[in-house]
Amino acid sequence: MLDLSVILCTYNRAESLRKTLNSFSSVTVDSSIRWELIVVDNNSTDPTPEICEQFKVRTPLTYCFEPKQGLSCARNRGIEEAQGKLIVFTDDDVDVDPNWMNALCAGAQRYPEAGFFGGPIYAKWESPPPAWLARHASDLLCGLAVQYDRGKDDPFLKEGEASFIGANMMFRKQVFEAGIRFREDIGRKGGDLTGLEDTVFIGSLLKAGYRGVFIPEAKIFHRNPKERMTEQYLRKWYIGAGRGLYRVNPVRYNQYLFFGTPRFLWRKLIFAALQYILTRWLCLSKLWVPAECEMALTWGKILEYREDRGTDQRNHTG
Repeated sequence: MLDLSVILCTYNRAESLRKTLNSFSSVTVDSSIRWELIVVDNNSTDPTPEICEQFKVRTPLTYCFEPKQGLSCARNRGIEEAQGKLIVFTDDDVDVDPNWMNALCAGAQRYPEAGFFGGPIYAKWESPPPAWLARHASDLLCGLAVQYDRGKDDPFLKEGEASFIGANMMFRKQVFEAGIRFREDIGRKGGDLTGLEDTVFIGSLLKAGYRGVFIPEAKIFHRNPKERMTEQYLRKWYIGAGRGLYRVNPVRYNQYLFFGTPRFLWRKLIFAALQYILTRWLCLSKLWVPAECEMALTWGKILEYREDRGTDQRNHTG
């Protein structure tokens, strides 16, 4: 059995994937560590296979094709393919630190009681982000900016704390031998940004009694292009998060509906929208950014509720 399996899921990002694989070419791995890199192509139609073929001579890369669309589906396929005692996940838009894999393996040895691990992710902006995004990139908008760092105080993750992010997390193989997998009804699917798969998966491990540890030395850098620096993308990201929240905790009401949706959701939407309108043009980002996030999150829940209720009604009449 290998020591380490790195699973990298990708979908129609051939040039971004090339940059990520270039960073793997510069990784320094201890000679005692036997590892593999599994690229799971999630139904790409671009030159992803050709780029993977080019890097096979420079890295221990294995290419596999997963036709079922969805990041969670691709990750679950990678788990089935992995041969390592430690299974690592990362993304196709990151640059890994040269010492990344050594740090992960050292952390696994240092904390034998832990079942899973996470490392810091630092945003690497294509151009300077707007002030409102830079201000909130490490807290409210850390998911959108893909930025995560717990520091060096208490390395153990606790229930209710911000989850490790999928671009930099590692699990012992025993976790998956117990049958735990990523939920395939949530997670990004092509242009659909429905999220929460990492949070739900990590939460299920904590509830099952597994311990999670943060390894501050295992660093990666997430490349953020210009399109991630707009309010339009913020809204799209949080609408996806709202959809994911509803799928994890569906709420069904037969009364107190307004346009087929519970009234309390409309009240939350209107309140957040008013707060946004009243503060946006005053440039008080500490007020309007949370309001816009709440507005988009609630709209995502409304959309998902209406689709879910429509499905229930069709099933009932059918």
